[in-house]
Amino acid sequence: NTEELVSLFNLQCQSVLDQVAPYKYSNSSHNKKPWLNEFTRVLKRDCRRAERKWKKSTFNVFFYLQWKDAMMTYQTAVKEARINYFANLITSNNHNPRILYKVINSITAPSTSVFSDASAET
Repeated sequence: NTEELVSLFNLQCQSVLDQVAPYKYSNSSHNKKPWLNEFTRVLKRDCRRAERKWKKSTFNVFFYLQWKDAMMTYQTAVKEARINYFANLITSNNHNPRILYKVINSITAPSTSVFSDASAET
């Protein structure tokens, strides 16, 4: 009869937990970095590929230079895409001060870093 008691205890604990802290589903459907496009994604993949090749080759200098060049190309492309994204957003909403304020606030006080390290997983 111990199994019934354990089952009853688990059921009671589950019902109390559901009342106190119900499970909530959250789907993040918005893009946190909308300026990243297919071109920048391809450059990031190339950068990661070059990094893996460099690490696999026991840190060969030639592959390191390839990785460094790919990383610089990726970061430059992300900067340009971000500049173009915000420029288009500002020009398309120049008549709406509320949206302009939000855009300027997000540019001047971003909540997260714009560029992640090429070796970091995102």
